Amino acid sequence: AQSANSVALLWESDGYTPTFYVGHSQPAVGNTVKVVALPNITNAAKQRIEVKDLNFMWSKDHREIASASGVGKNSLSFTVDPSDKAVDVQVRVKTRDEQVVAEKSITISIKSPVIVLYEEEPLTGLSYNQAVGQVYNLAKPEVTMRAEPYYFSTSAVTKNNLNFTWLLNGKNIVSNPSDPRQITFVAPEEGGTGENAIDVMAENSTNVLQTAKNRLLIKFGLKDSSF
Repeated sequence: AQSANSVALLWESDGYTPTFYVGHSQPAVGNTVKVVALPNITNAAKQRIEVKDLNFMWSKDHREIASASGVGKNSLSFTVDPSDKAVDVQVRVKTRDEQVVAEKSITISIKSPVIVLYEEEPLTGLSYNQAVGQVYNLAKPEVTMRAEPYYFSTSAVTKNNLNFTWLLNGKNIVSNPSDPRQITFVAPEEGGTGENAIDVMAENSTNVLQTAKNRLLIKFGLKDSSF
């Protein structure tokens, strides 16, 4: 008869996401990924065998990881290498009599950090309901925007190791001195129409491979604009 024994694999990355974000943080270069095996294995008496009594054999990219394998070791942690595009992880679960009773493999795609722009209102604060798209129509006297980093190392964000650079039509502009993620754009009082290209870039000063950028085209109904 076919065995009902099985094992599931769950993974998580320590990459940063804002507190409001309900999605899954994606692994980027330099981040730590933890994979946990959740076995559902029973003995001949139909009693569930506990994790501490099972032997877990871990492989990463088809190479056995002896240091992570052993009795009761139901998790594998690794750091994403610069050469990784995707990582294959496999676990084989054995009973104490060395019988393989379940196995599972997954492929984890490696992503790049990203910068997402959000509008910040003076009274209601940051609006996370909808990110700012690639084009923004400035129909009011001014707008404040905030750049939120995703998937950078959490420690880099919490320790302020991210360097932000803002450009207006290719030239450096000064952001909020007290918060480099935030910047305010002010429309001019003259008539006319126009547009400006805004670039924001972020770089992890402790890991130069973690970088991201975003470009926004601001269109305004007046002739000129000063920032």
